Amino acid sequence: MRIVEFSLENYKSYRKVGPLRLERGFNVVVGPNNAGKTALLEALTLQMAAHPHRSLATLPRASMPIDQVSRTSFTLAVTGQEVRDVLLNHTQFYVPVPSNHPNPTPELGQQHLGELLGRSLLELSLSSNGRGGFIFSYPPVLKDVPPSPRGSNEYLFYTFGTSTDKTSFQCQQITGLPTTHNSWFAVAQTLATSRLFAFRAERFALGESSFGWNPKIQGDARNLAEALHVMQTTQPAKFADLVKLAREVFPDIADISVRPKVGMPNMQEITLWNEEAARRRADLAFTLAESGTGIGQVLAMFHVVLEAEHSLVVIIDEPNSFLHPAASRKVIQILNDFPDNQYIISTHSPELIRATRPATLILLEKHGAETSVSQLDASNIADQNQCLTALGARLSDVFGADGVLWVEGATEEACYPELVRSARPSKGHEVLAILAVRSPSELQQSKKKKLELVLDIYRRLSTHNSLMPRTYGFLFDREGLSENEQADLTRLAGGLVHFLPYRMYENYLLVPDAIAATINSFPTMAACPIAGTDVANWINTNGTASDLVRSSSGTQSAVFTDAWLRGVHGARLLGKAFAHFTSNIETYDKVRHGFDLTNFILTHVPNHFGNLTKLIESVLKVAP
Repeated sequence: MRIVEFSLENYKSYRKVGPLRLERGFNVVVGPNNAGKTALLEALTLQMAAHPHRSLATLPRASMPIDQVSRTSFTLAVTGQEVRDVLLNHTQFYVPVPSNHPNPTPELGQQHLGELLGRSLLELSLSSNGRGGFIFSYPPVLKDVPPSPRGSNEYLFYTFGTSTDKTSFQCQQITGLPTTHNSWFAVAQTLATSRLFAFRAERFALGESSFGWNPKIQGDARNLAEALHVMQTTQPAKFADLVKLAREVFPDIADISVRPKVGMPNMQEITLWNEEAARRRADLAFTLAESGTGIGQVLAMFHVVLEAEHSLVVIIDEPNSFLHPAASRKVIQILNDFPDNQYIISTHSPELIRATRPATLILLEKHGAETSVSQLDASNIADQNQCLTALGARLSDVFGADGVLWVEGATEEACYPELVRSARPSKGHEVLAILAVRSPSELQQSKKKKLELVLDIYRRLSTHNSLMPRTYGFLFDREGLSENEQADLTRLAGGLVHFLPYRMYENYLLVPDAIAATINSFPTMAACPIAGTDVANWINTNGTASDLVRSSSGTQSAVFTDAWLRGVHGARLLGKAFAHFTSNIETYDKVRHGFDLTNFILTHVPNHFGNLTKLIESVLKVAP
């Protein structure tokens, strides 16, 4: 069984939603806190309580009456075999005579039921009234098989009896009965309540239950100990499989067992051992009640999928709220080995989204008191992951950010956030992701070709309704680009590409006192520290070398002038300075030492980056 389609009306923050299409495999619901993820999953369990939506849109005046009924409607996809298994538990049942049977006979009814039960797909519709029960759906609940009405509230039914050995059916007669006799509704209700399981962070008493022999876990897993005891007793090999899966998620668990609870002979409890050598010692076992919430939830999930004879619907609300991120990913990997099931998961975690490879992604956004729902194309999500990988980033880098500023490399990714924080300490709580474009720079192409590839990848990202935040722009250095190439790239990106006034970011770090302090941080320099004047003198002597400065006019600008800073190769100069003053013992690390230089300058010469921070702020379209 799986849910094909779902609609929701007048429930909590949902005024009216749907129909939403869901697929086999993983369906992931994402959205910020208080967007309504848990409420949506509550409605999907078909057991929600009445909780009407309230907002100015529905209640413009306090005196207006509230619609007290919350409603959900579903279309369930099931196989004929699943329906057969349910009907075999009925002594008698009623199948509506289809409208294309003008002259029904018991023989025709027998043939009709056989054809239905032979199908690989049947779609059943079902509704819930938000009061913990179901309401009868009209039109009839078996999709695409219209019945033969007989009056305003009556159908013609084929009446079937089940053989005493519960192996076959016999059509007994044709009868006119009220529509409520329609057995398709009973089938849909049975399947929806027995094949749907929900797991959430609430700490139910999963560690113990009364003694019994029910092998099936209830929808909320309250009888987990009972079901595990039955599996341990009657299917020891399958129980060993369950323990093995649990140990993959929780490597510190050595073994699991179910035993009578001491002093309470009618109760049984789940016990764990954390040491392999302690498994023969009952006194060294811990009860599940003494362990974390997540262990019981995972045991219940694995029991459900291992015991399933048909496909199931498994709903998991915020697995990271009761599992460590690594454990969550491992659970998803294991559930992927049971692909016939349908999983509906809510999460904040981009890593979990990647792990699920979702068939459907549902994005929730809260607008005032009302939640809106967008259904994203899963192929677009896969494409976005590929695009981000091509840019050297991951979905986790951008998920939840308000915007992204793409920069030249790892040094800028490390240092620009420091510049932004120093320039806008009270600009609210906007979440800005500053990310380096890495992979294209590894291509053996000209820089212009590399950046053209970056922009092409960006256009692919920006064409999707997606989880991607908006891009503020691209801020690159001028190294390796002519003026005409810079202009071409700016035009190609529609004004989103910006270039540093200086040749590269390292040119802003050519502050003698900062360089001296960073070099002096090496332990090898403790006995012979240098001063900023030493660095300044060295740069004055060596800063115009031919491998450091390019000049189209043939004349060299004086060091530390704006013209020199625009053209010198700052990173190469810093590398030479570090080698000179440390006698080639230490080397300049662009990211680590660039970060140290940036913070020294921000602390001791706070206005030094003024022009650069103004440029960054202009790209972000926020005044400094």
